[in-house]
Amino acid sequence: MTIIDKIIIDKIIEDTKRDITRMLREARFVEITGRIGFICTMGSLAIISVVAICAVLTRFLQMEHIVFSVILNYGPGIASAFGTVSSTVTYYGWFRILRGKKKLNAKEEGKSEAQNQLGELIQSLPDMLGSFAGGCFSQASTAVLGVSIAVSTVAYVPAVNEAFNDAVNKAERAVVRTIKQDKEEQIEEKKEIIEDIEEITEEIIEEVKKQHIVGKLNLKDGAGEKEKAVVELMSGNEVRDWVFADDEGNYDFYVVPGDYTVRVQLYGYETVYSAPFELGNKEILLSEITIKPIDEKKPAKTKPVEKLAVPVQPTPLIQPKPKPPTEMPLPPVPPPPPSRQRLQEPAPPKAEASKSGFFAGAGSELNNNSANKGSTAMGGNLILGYDLNRSFALGLNTVYSHDMNTVSTLESMVMFRYYLPVTSSFLQAEAGGALSAMEGKNSTVPLGGLTAGLRLDMDKSWYLEPTIRGGYPFIWGTGVTLGKKFGR
Repeated sequence: MTIIDKIIIDKIIEDTKRDITRMLREARFVEITGRIGFICTMGSLAIISVVAICAVLTRFLQMEHIVFSVILNYGPGIASAFGTVSSTVTYYGWFRILRGKKKLNAKEEGKSEAQNQLGELIQSLPDMLGSFAGGCFSQASTAVLGVSIAVSTVAYVPAVNEAFNDAVNKAERAVVRTIKQDKEEQIEEKKEIIEDIEEITEEIIEEVKKQHIVGKLNLKDGAGEKEKAVVELMSGNEVRDWVFADDEGNYDFYVVPGDYTVRVQLYGYETVYSAPFELGNKEILLSEITIKPIDEKKPAKTKPVEKLAVPVQPTPLIQPKPKPPTEMPLPPVPPPPPSRQRLQEPAPPKAEASKSGFFAGAGSELNNNSANKGSTAMGGNLILGYDLNRSFALGLNTVYSHDMNTVSTLESMVMFRYYLPVTSSFLQAEAGGALSAMEGKNSTVPLGGLTAGLRLDMDKSWYLEPTIRGGYPFIWGTGVTLGKKFGR
C-alpha cells in the first residue's frame, strides 16, 4: 500500500467517523422528538377521554360540578393543541431520518476498505433512528389529532354543537321511549298472568266449595216419561243450573252454598216448586216432589188462580191447573260462563321509518383500507338514495379513504336498505367495486358488505346517520353521515 493510498484511506475513515458522530447526534435528537410526540399523543388521548367521561356524567347522570364545567369548556382545545404538537413533532422527526438516510446513501460512491469495515453500522443507522423514536412514527398521532379536532368542533362551533345536541337528545328520547315501552309491556304481561292466576284460583275455590243436592220426582198417575222432566235450580228469580231427570225421576246438582228453590217442568204436567231451602257445607237430600197432569179436574172449592200465584219465595203447594198449552216451552238455556279473555289495550305505536322520497348526504369514515391491516384509513363518503316506502330504500354510496401512507381507495356500491321497526334503525346490503392505488399501481376488486345504522332526525328535513359496516375488501368501517330529505 502506497502512502497516497494510506492518506486516502485515513481521509475516508475520518469522514466516516464524522458522519457517524453526526448521525448519533441526529439519533439523540430524533429520540427526544419521538418522546415528545408520544407524550403529546397520550396526553391528547387522555384529555379526550376525560372530556367524554365528564360529558356523560353531566348529561346523563345530572352531576354538576365546577371541575366538570372547566374540563368541558377547555378540554377540547387543550387536546387539539397536544394533538397538533404530537403530529408536528412526529412527522418532523421522520423527515430528519429520511434526510439523514439520503446523506448516507451518497457516501456509497467509495468502495474502500474503511467502508467495508463500517458499512454495516452505516446501513443500520436508519433502523436505529426509527427504533429510538419509540414507535411514534405510526399514524396514531394523526388519528388522535383528528379526534381532538372533531371534539373541538362539536364543543366550539355553535351550529355543529346545536346539531349534535339535538341528535343526542333525539337518540336519548328514542332509547328511553323504547325502554319505557318494554317495561310497560312487561308490566301488562305480569298483570295478565296475575289476573289469570286469580281467576283460576277463584274457580278452584268455587269448585271446592260446591255441595251436592239430591232429589227425586214422581208422577201422580205413574204414567209418563220422567226423563223428559226439566229440573231447574233457582236462586230468587235467576236460574242457576238445570238438568233432565233420569228415567226413575232422580236428579242432582253441584253448586256453592246459598238459598235455592227447585222448579220442575214436564210437558202435560203442572209446574211445581219445592219449598225454599238453604244449602250449607253438607250434602242435602230434598223431599220427593210429585207433579200432576194439567187435565185433572180440581174440586169446586179450589181458590181462584190469582190467589194461588207463585210468591217471591215459592212454596211446594201445587198451583191450580191452567189451560193446556198447545206446546210446552223449552227450558231456558243457562247463560254461558263469562269469557276469560280480556280486551287488551292497543300496543303503543312503534317508531315508523321515513316516508318515500329522495335523500342525500355526506360524511366522514374510518375503515381498514390500508396496506397494513392493523392501521386505519380515513376519508369521506357521499350517498344518494330513495325511500321506496316506510320499510325499504335503494341508493348509491361512494367512499374515498387514504391511510396516510401509500394506499388510496375509492369504493362505489349499490345499496339496498331495510328500516327496522325499532327506533328508526336500519340494515343495508351493499355490492359494487373498489379501486385501490398503491405506489403507482392500480387494482380493482369486487366489494360486498353489510351496514347497520341509525337515522336520527334533527328536524323535518335534516338527519344524522351513525353507521358501522363489515365486508370485503375493507373488513370494517365506521362513520357518520349528515343528510337531507327531499320531497317529503
